[in-house]
Amino acid sequence: MDPVRFDSLARSLTATGSRRQALAATFIGTLGLLDRAHPDDAVAKKKPCPACKKRKNGKCKKTLPDGTACSGGTCQAGRCIVAAAVSQSAGPSCTDGIRNGSETDVDCGGTCPRCADFKGCAGRDDCRGALCQGDVCRVCDPAIANQCGQDAVGSCTCLKRNDSQRFCAQANFTTARECSQCPTGTNCVDFGALDVQCFKLCGSS
Repeated sequence: MDPVRFDSLARSLTATGSRRQALAATFIGTLGLLDRAHPDDAVAKKKPCPACKKRKNGKCKKTLPDGTACSGGTCQAGRCIVAAAVSQSAGPSCTDGIRNGSETDVDCGGTCPRCADFKGCAGRDDCRGALCQGDVCRVCDPAIANQCGQDAVGSCTCLKRNDSQRFCAQANFTTARECSQCPTGTNCVDFGALDVQCFKLCGSS
């Protein structure tokens, strides 16, 4: 082969190899870019917090206030409590776990049973101890004069039952030998030795 043709063939092979190398480098580089373009694909996105919780310090910890509306119910202690299936004609219930209707706290007060001490209230008739102060059912103290005030019947007094439950009671007690002898609609305090006092809570009921 003459020198001119040999040089021409060598240049052709060299150019072809360069093109192949360039194409290979471009292909590999493209794969690298694609790999770098989606580094977060393998990282799971943060799941949304439950209905009654908010994200705090990267975790679902902060709870929404009780009574906040959530899907089909209200928030209670960080959980969405869905109201029991009740027909609309039946209206709110005193056992549905939600403060609704005339209730002053969850399932108590208003037309529901009286609320325990330290629950919400709008008046003495909402509280089992017949004392509502600052919209909260309080425990009366016999040492505090006139704490129970008066009602339509007259003066009220703080009465302590044997189980330590205290009531604002109407002062016109009736006595009996045992609680079974107390008139209908009254409460009973048994002091022992056949000494029983029958009383009504202060208020309208």
